[in-house]
Amino acid sequence: TLCTPPLQPNPPLLKAFTTTSLTIQWEPPEDGGKMLFNYHLQCKSTQERGAHIQEWGLLPQRSEWYTLDAKLGMQTEYTVRDICFEKYVFRVRAQNELGWSFFSDPSEKMRLERRL
Repeated sequence: TLCTPPLQPNPPLLKAFTTTSLTIQWEPPEDGGKMLFNYHLQCKSTQERGAHIQEWGLLPQRSEWYTLDAKLGMQTEYTVRDICFEKYVFRVRAQNELGWSFFSDPSEKMRLERRL
């Protein structure tokens, strides 16, 4: 059997949110015949005026994907903290010893909800 890099994952899903964080999760894709050992997660603001993420110092470049973490190991969920009340999309890719999968399609738009 010919081994390959992993197949493209499905888009990440929203698992939980608070007023200051989003937790997203994803399912491991088919591994291509070699064990998966890493994930790479990115996000992008969908707001017209661009992204502003305090902790990361992300510049307002609406069309740019920003790497949240490229060394997640086998972790299949991630909590994003200290983001503002904008809408974001996320994508993930998987790695085995033969290389990286393609990034998933973008997730549905996600945002923190204001609690009054």
